[in-house]
Amino acid sequence: MASNMNQDLEQHRRIIFIQDLNPNTDVQTLKRYLSTYSNRIERCTVPRDEKGRSKLHSIVTFFDKECVDNVMKDRVHVIDNKQVFIHRSVPMQASAKVNQRIRQLIVSTLDNKTLFEKDIRDHFRTYGKIENINKLHQNGTVWSIHFDYYDAVHKAILASPHRVRQVDVDVKQSERNMTARQFPADTQENEVNDAFEAKPKHRPPGSNVTINEEVSSFTLPDLLYCIHITNLPRGIDAETLSERFDWDVYDILMNPCDNDLSVKTECWLKNANGEEEIDNFIRRWNREIIDGLKIQCEKKEDQFELCTKFQIGQCGYGANCYWDHIPCTANGTCASACPYGHEQGMKTVPNPSDGEKPTSVIYRIKLSGFRAPVNPEYLYRWFGANNKYYIDSKHNCNAYIVNIKSIKYAKQLMREWNNQNIDGQTIKCQLELSPILSNRSQSESQPMNRDRARSRPRDATSLRSDSDYFTRDITSKPLNDNEIKELDRDTRLFAKPIRNAIHARFQTNKRSLPSDAPSYEWEVTGKATNSDDKVLLIRHVKNPNRLGVIKIYPSQFSNSADVHRELIIMKRLKDVQGVSHLIEPENTSNNLIRSHATSDKLWMIMERAPGCSLKDFIEGRLTNELDIESIIQLTLKLTIILRNVHHRKVFHQNLSPENIMIDWDCKRSMNDAQLTVINYSQATMVSDEAYISTSSPTHKWYDPPQSSDGAFVSTVDISGICAILFWLLTQRTLVHARDELPHLQFYDRINDVSQNAAKSIGRTATLGDQLRKYLLNTFDRAFGYPGHHPWTFDDFECRLKSILQLLIPVEPKLDAVDGIIQELASIAEASSATSTMMDNVYEDKFKQASQAFCQSKKNFVDAGRNQYVWSDGGCAWVCHPHKSMNECYSDDILTYQSSRGRITITYSIIVRCLAKCNEEGRAIVLSISSDVNGRTIEIPIGEYSTAQDYQKNVVELFQVELKNLFLAIYKQRIEKLS
Repeated sequence: MASNMNQDLEQHRRIIFIQDLNPNTDVQTLKRYLSTYSNRIERCTVPRDEKGRSKLHSIVTFFDKECVDNVMKDRVHVIDNKQVFIHRSVPMQASAKVNQRIRQLIVSTLDNKTLFEKDIRDHFRTYGKIENINKLHQNGTVWSIHFDYYDAVHKAILASPHRVRQVDVDVKQSERNMTARQFPADTQENEVNDAFEAKPKHRPPGSNVTINEEVSSFTLPDLLYCIHITNLPRGIDAETLSERFDWDVYDILMNPCDNDLSVKTECWLKNANGEEEIDNFIRRWNREIIDGLKIQCEKKEDQFELCTKFQIGQCGYGANCYWDHIPCTANGTCASACPYGHEQGMKTVPNPSDGEKPTSVIYRIKLSGFRAPVNPEYLYRWFGANNKYYIDSKHNCNAYIVNIKSIKYAKQLMREWNNQNIDGQTIKCQLELSPILSNRSQSESQPMNRDRARSRPRDATSLRSDSDYFTRDITSKPLNDNEIKELDRDTRLFAKPIRNAIHARFQTNKRSLPSDAPSYEWEVTGKATNSDDKVLLIRHVKNPNRLGVIKIYPSQFSNSADVHRELIIMKRLKDVQGVSHLIEPENTSNNLIRSHATSDKLWMIMERAPGCSLKDFIEGRLTNELDIESIIQLTLKLTIILRNVHHRKVFHQNLSPENIMIDWDCKRSMNDAQLTVINYSQATMVSDEAYISTSSPTHKWYDPPQSSDGAFVSTVDISGICAILFWLLTQRTLVHARDELPHLQFYDRINDVSQNAAKSIGRTATLGDQLRKYLLNTFDRAFGYPGHHPWTFDDFECRLKSILQLLIPVEPKLDAVDGIIQELASIAEASSATSTMMDNVYEDKFKQASQAFCQSKKNFVDAGRNQYVWSDGGCAWVCHPHKSMNECYSDDILTYQSSRGRITITYSIIVRCLAKCNEEGRAIVLSISSDVNGRTIEIPIGEYSTAQDYQKNVVELFQVELKNLFLAIYKQRIEKLS
């Protein structure tokens, strides 16, 4: 027997199934595609029906099981321009149509012995990357493993039998993924097995039931719950939510937005595996950001649909009944409000008109994926004449199966048609609530003869249709809770969500445009976050895709120069990329320069920046922290935007995460992100060499020390960018202390970020030390007090590129100083560098630094095989006339010479050595720099105590950082040439 089983598994290990094929794909096409993985194909078939049409799947058998491994290493396969689904042949596996891409493996012991997580992880990690392991039985006899790839589950099953630490185990694939959706550890074993073989039974809630106290035998079943998710973005579909939430698409009930005013929607996640699963989900997803909206998750009592005939023994449909079968526990005497639908005091004979007692919810199934408009005849032909259909007049490539009274029947239809190929089209199904409409579209098909044998009892027609669903119009105005209580039960089920939607619309309508604003052109859709109705979100009446914002100034600012100054600034920034611009034409963008006698408020209209604020993006939308490379790229993009703003002689002066908008697909590089800097209410500008500043100071997210010094006003924005960089790296906001620079308060955090970045890209701790040194030196200049010469835009941009340079691997030819200088020589300009005049100015506190630089230059030349020479070789300090007296520099010329046959390559470059002591002379900062393309590239060597002998350390680092300096110069030169 065991031998036969092993032979069977060996056969399965050589087989793959290919599904969702293009109808035109044949055997030869498949063989050509698979030949890139192996030419040893034993058999390849594409089954066809009696009419010769492809059944859209294939079975392929290889001679070697290693060929299957080669195919499955690639997670995406496209054949004949269609993505297909490929999986291994697994014995006893459920239908792949239902269980595609299941990544959950159930492991259980065969002799009731205890397993431990570490042993399970060590054994099964050879089959694929494990995301998490959960205990399903309190004794540790049943576990679930969630892999990152469904193929790992199949490989583990095909590798049976398994023995984990001398314990024989059985493995099987779960019926669905259940990451963060687990059973409690104390679940009994039989309950665990049931959970994977059948859905939980529907149990009616009893919170709305009044129980007759005289009926002591009456007991209620446990409540059934689902997850209600609101504030979802309009247009999101169940398939997207299924992938994001790892929830079966057949258990996602959508409430669609059928009116054009709503920008949000909601859904319910049903069929949860217990309350703990729901609680875990809410903890994980509540207030997460999806497409710019912060979703809200809450636990709700689930709706139930139950068969009353079953309770009196008159339902003969069994498992095929479309209503839930729940026994009555009242022993023939029902309470005044029976949760099972029985009339009060009912004994054994039901009211013949009772029929089934479903919820008042009516469902529909959205059918999409049609390439052309559909009509009723087309739907009848492909989906049968027993259903009732509706065609959306606005989107006639979508259709609906409507008036479905039971979710069980709806899910059965979805499983029959979802992801099926019909007439060359892949049909998608989505379960929805039927919307509340006062008048049906003319496109809705007329009801047909619905003779569904065994689909539901014949008297189900006694239920009201969704066209006359409500007996009271609850959409005319928002209802309060007391009014809702007065509604009949059927209407009450929908009243609250409808009340909330209508209330939101009424609140939006309360926010209106100023009296003289072009209301014929724009309409209000909401307000900007944290704007107190001063900034309203608007959209164009005729073109809803054109979005904008209107900034409204309170009446007390009507005569303020600040309002007019902001308008002038926005006009200056016209066409600057990364800035939200005024709309055109001019006469509709504002009322500041026009007569506004009819308006008591000033306003201006600007284009709406795409995406969300950087604060919301980092704190809400991202599930993982940004890597340091993405952070530097983001900061570099921000630097370029602000530099272009400064070129227009405008200084923002109030940078913060709330004033930066970002639109970025996290699956792509940060270079593809779109940033927009908004809110210029505190900006200053230069006019005729005089600063025009705001007259109304306000609290700022970060206020650098030099902001109060007019001579340094142009550097405030760069310090603000550095504050953003610091916040992105550390998730901390800068606060200046009296005795310590703000970033030094978080030295350990910066060190951890640097070391973790080095580990994440597989580099040594030396890189981590370099990163920390670069970052600390960057912040030293950005957050130092006046007199420490803050960054210029050009120099700061060079520093950011130098940090990126550490993180990104370079070409092999640029991995050594010789190669870099040879490339520099090849693009060198005709003019040669000239020697600079140097004075011999020595001070005691700089003498040690001078000696360290001198020794570093000597060692560099000695290691260069006589190819290098310094013009001086020493280090004669010169005090910088524009810096404080505790800063000195020394310029020297490094010349490289190399012969290639008769050709001699000679190249010279000026290298500046810099030293800066603190005011007490206890510490000294050393760096090297060079000027290129009108900007200074400065590379830090390190910070040392003047009481220590740091020469050896400087000599070692000098060789490394000199190469980084040359590489930065080379990239700047290449950038200029391109």
